[in-house]
Amino acid sequence: MACNPPPTSPSELKALLDTELAKGLTQSAILRHWLHQPNSEIPLGSNAAVSALRNAIIIGLDAEWYEHDAQYITELGLSILSPQTPQPASSSPWPLLRTLQNHYVRIKPHAHLINGDNCSGHPTRFQFGHTSFLSIAAAKTMLESEFSRTDAQGRLRPIIFMGHAVSNDYEVIKSRFGIDLQALGSIVATIDTQVLFSEAVAGRSPPISLKNLLARYEIVEPYLHNAGNDVVCTLVAALLVVFPPARSCSCAYVEFKAGLRDGAASSRCLYGSVVYCEKCGSEEHLVTDCKVRDWFCGFCSKDPGCGGYTHNSERCVARVKELAGVGKGKNGGKNGGLVHAVPCQLCIESTGPERYGMVQAYGHRTEECWWGK
Repeated sequence: MACNPPPTSPSELKALLDTELAKGLTQSAILRHWLHQPNSEIPLGSNAAVSALRNAIIIGLDAEWYEHDAQYITELGLSILSPQTPQPASSSPWPLLRTLQNHYVRIKPHAHLINGDNCSGHPTRFQFGHTSFLSIAAAKTMLESEFSRTDAQGRLRPIIFMGHAVSNDYEVIKSRFGIDLQALGSIVATIDTQVLFSEAVAGRSPPISLKNLLARYEIVEPYLHNAGNDVVCTLVAALLVVFPPARSCSCAYVEFKAGLRDGAASSRCLYGSVVYCEKCGSEEHLVTDCKVRDWFCGFCSKDPGCGGYTHNSERCVARVKELAGVGKGKNGGKNGGLVHAVPCQLCIESTGPERYGMVQAYGHRTEECWWGK
């Protein structure tokens, strides 16, 4: 009687994929294999490895930080496609996308820092479910938990990590939360929507912004630069790229958004609290219902023109801006050069790693780019 081969571990699967990538395997091919598209199977040496890749979890991640000081991570968005059974081939991405599990969290100690000087922040405009509030420690626990999922036998499940300019996401999580996602041992492949687009047009065009990639399918999301919306839209865009050309997806997207919202309305929040006041720190009411009036900010009280009685010292935005050197010509303050919440579009969409890395791309505005077009 023949014995079934042992399951392929994430580390073994990653080694197999790295070998194939060195031979020219594309990110598009990995995603098509995962989707069970016709003639998409990647020869990985064993049926166990082929099955392991097709049953991997896809996790998308996005982070937002305060525009004047990048040490303050304000939002995290996490979207997960976790098939419990092998996914059948489909001619449309929407049935699969409707199974997305989404987590949009605002970091409690930084929730009062809302972007608006250099870019429009939309922390209250998550379009796909609940908004929850977590401490930094709880956010770290969430990330470690989601990137360390196990199967019924307690074995680590393989993960395909997905994002838009994903090298920046790795760096942010490592530097701000002290987590090396790669070192957790579950990630077997990385898929970047910029790379997917470049592969789709046979490398004849530079990478594209998320907004413009969605526009190719007539999808408009008015509240990008919200970490939760960005990561959901990243997964939507990725799947649309590898499916056959479709007509306008605007109506399908509207229905998809409403479906996720309705589903989230009856589900419980897995992480953090959905009730939190970023003004006073209470978990008993929202900021719109805050009735606390006994504020005093020692920093602002020194300036007669400032409202020293509208907030306390712990939540003083003016103090954060001063420390970051805003208005004093200081190059980045504690940011290490990351002086903008939104990167230079010319650099973030370029193919040169010396340009799209965090310090370079987030160190200047598009109109100030010294690299040129």
